[in-house]
Amino acid sequence: MIKTQRRLSHTRNGFSLVELMIALTLGLIITGVIVQVFTSTRSTNDLETGLSQVQEQGRFAMEFLARDIRQAGNFGCAKLKPSYINNIVKAADGPRSALSDPYNATATQPIGLIVYEYTGTGGTALTDWTPPLPALGFFNGLGAPGPELIPFSDVIVIQYAKALNVQLFNPGGPTNANLQLLNTPTTAGAFQQGDIVFISDCRRGDIFSITNNPSSGGPTITLAHGASGNTQPLLENNYGGNASVMKLATRAYFVGVNRTPVPALPPGLTPEPALYRLALDDNGWVPQPLVEGIEQLKLLMGIEARVVANSNRGMAETYVTAADIYRGVNAPFDSTANWDMSKVVDVKVGFISRSSNMIDVQNVKGNVVIAEANLPIFGVPNEIYRATPAPPTGTFDPELYRRRRLFTMTVQKRN
Repeated sequence: MIKTQRRLSHTRNGFSLVELMIALTLGLIITGVIVQVFTSTRSTNDLETGLSQVQEQGRFAMEFLARDIRQAGNFGCAKLKPSYINNIVKAADGPRSALSDPYNATATQPIGLIVYEYTGTGGTALTDWTPPLPALGFFNGLGAPGPELIPFSDVIVIQYAKALNVQLFNPGGPTNANLQLLNTPTTAGAFQQGDIVFISDCRRGDIFSITNNPSSGGPTITLAHGASGNTQPLLENNYGGNASVMKLATRAYFVGVNRTPVPALPPGLTPEPALYRLALDDNGWVPQPLVEGIEQLKLLMGIEARVVANSNRGMAETYVTAADIYRGVNAPFDSTANWDMSKVVDVKVGFISRSSNMIDVQNVKGNVVIAEANLPIFGVPNEIYRATPAPPTGTFDPELYRRRRLFTMTVQKRN
């Protein structure tokens, strides 16, 4: 009996102090490893998520920009030079006008593309860009409520003709006659007063503003080109049945920010910069947010030196900025000729895409994210977008802890 009690008492003994300490140590080690793995995995996931975000944003932005730049100056016939196009639209009509060359005040032919370089010191007045941004309905109406231009980013305005499946009802009519189109499902509602129309037979072309309210009733649709919206009521040419009737599309790309987003952002978050497009296709000039997280946009124009011996026709000889051209730093290759935007054969595009969320700063190794904030675009240091002023030097700067990537491409004009 005594032996049995001793045996039971012995089996009820607990862990010794040494065993307990060993178990606690092993538990702490295992817990530490789990925490380290979790933290490392979260940090890696944050970095990779930010990287995939900036790559996706960059691909979308490149697609939007490339698609329109390729069409710049495309007025229907590939061999139709701007000098063969008669433009009678009043320039004071703002974005509804055909784009005129800011480097050649005497030119009236449409140019299809204008680049405005940011040359200011942090402001967003129209004169902070070179040449100055046009005020007639382009950018002076932006701002709250809605997007506003942010500094240090260039602007590009593109124009081209959009083909329509329409047919002339009065081919061969005199130059002072209104255009009449067959009323079909394609033409019904396609034209509005104030639209810019381009008509061409691939030999000559005319650009005019519609001055009447085109009616969709009856067998025909009449497009008037009176003096109220044009410099004169006469077209330069008459056109046969093979003439193409198109509408001019105007697109302006810029980096902007909407400071009054709907719905409102949660506390502590600031509005993100984005690539915006002003699109004038159907008598409306409306800003369209395209890709969030685009921080800066820079543009260079590829110039074909046509007067230089043995130059490569259609190939860029050099790349210049809009400010250089405007100020005459890189003067026209032929000193006897006016600067001509038709010498622009392609456009180099560079922009910074950034992640919307801040990376976990406790697990960033080697300041890789901070280094990404110093990416230069075509040799120009990248200016980080800040919704609030930068903190004092040496203090924590949350804008430095985002994934950033530089995207560049060269887009050749289709025409």
